[in-house]
Amino acid sequence: MPMIHQGRFFAAMDLAPQSRPPVCLRYAMWAIAAMLSDSYAGFKDHFYSRARKYLEIDEMRGNGEAMVTLAHCQTWVLVAMFEFQHMHFPRAWLSTGRAMRLCQMGGLDRLDNPGLGVKETMPPSKDWTEKEERRRAYWATYWCDRCASIGTGWPMTIDERDVSIGEFDFLGAILTAFTRSGQTSPRAKKLSEPEHQKLPPRLPKRLKVVYQYSPHMPHLSSWPACLVEISHIYTVPHRMTDPTTSMANSG
Repeated sequence: MPMIHQGRFFAAMDLAPQSRPPVCLRYAMWAIAAMLSDSYAGFKDHFYSRARKYLEIDEMRGNGEAMVTLAHCQTWVLVAMFEFQHMHFPRAWLSTGRAMRLCQMGGLDRLDNPGLGVKETMPPSKDWTEKEERRRAYWATYWCDRCASIGTGWPMTIDERDVSIGEFDFLGAILTAFTRSGQTSPRAKKLSEPEHQKLPPRLPKRLKVVYQYSPHMPHLSSWPACLVEISHIYTVPHRMTDPTTSMANSG
């Protein structure tokens, strides 16, 4: 599932230096690419270190306002994925938390229901493509957060009842529309051709798994309490997820 719009990213790289994507995002992308390449695997740790270095620089600039951008949220997601892949679990846990907090600060978890009386630190989306990029960044962060909690049993960062955003099933249906919209760079158009799409959009399928499993996570830390009133407390989350599970299995 593309989280970064290729066309707009490459078009932004042709702008003035201050208008280009942040350096930390570029290093994070290179680290992920080097991790997946046998030819450039020796550079992955260097790119990863540089990505974290520039994230720290941006965070310490001014009052930290430079960090509250979609690009920095995407960077922390990529950094967390890199750390999970290399089993740097303490770092990955903290990086996932930073990404989710940036999503909340930027209102990415309330894209479809803005203006709920909460502070908004990001300007409204300019068009559908930018809104869809924010939506995908949120669900990628959600996936990292839920996988981290499922693997450790630690608390989840966000309560799904506070989320007002379209569900992930919508992502697969509009994959083509997202990747082809607003492409102004020849390099991006070439990369969007079918022969260059090597990886299938697997993230929505994985999201289904964690989305269905996450309501049962509190049982890991409150199992004795559930046994006291097993006829009610324990079964409520299972009954609530029955329709979602049935729909996912039939799709």
